[in-house]
Amino acid sequence: LAESDNAYGKIAINLSGKTLNDENLVSYIIELLSSHQVAPERIIFEVTETAAVADILVASKIMHEINSIGCRFALDDFGIGFSSFYYLKKLPVEYIKIDGAFIRSIVDNLDDQLFVQAITTVISGLGKKTVAEYVEDEAALTLLQEYGVDYAQGYHIGKPQAEPQTIYHN
Repeated sequence: LAESDNAYGKIAINLSGKTLNDENLVSYIIELLSSHQVAPERIIFEVTETAAVADILVASKIMHEINSIGCRFALDDFGIGFSSFYYLKKLPVEYIKIDGAFIRSIVDNLDDQLFVQAITTVISGLGKKTVAEYVEDEAALTLLQEYGVDYAQGYHIGKPQAEPQTIYHN
């Protein structure tokens, strides 16, 4: 770490999911920093993924507000708190469905592309097969094939039917 980033002089504080979702948190932090004359740059709030995703929209909003006053965040227990990866390790599953939230905008969203590539690499490395949900067009299907996704489902492949139909496979 750079000297200015080292832990000396920094204060790490754990936040629970309940606290992270409290909309009064920002004003409370501002009040405490002021009354104790602590520079916000010295504060690092640590949250676990499970705490951060309890209510992702509220947590994200509050975290952005806290960042704007100068405090920082650390994501603690990455991987352990991420239940999806935990389930991969603990449950005897063969297929992993990549949530449509990552697929819907994959053609235009670099973040979604990176997430899908990473998820596909991990799943493949574990010897499991991937299924992409919500494949709505040829461009998305082509990207998914390039990334090594094994199966696709969505309106581009076919509308829901009473009888299953064959979908592409690498």
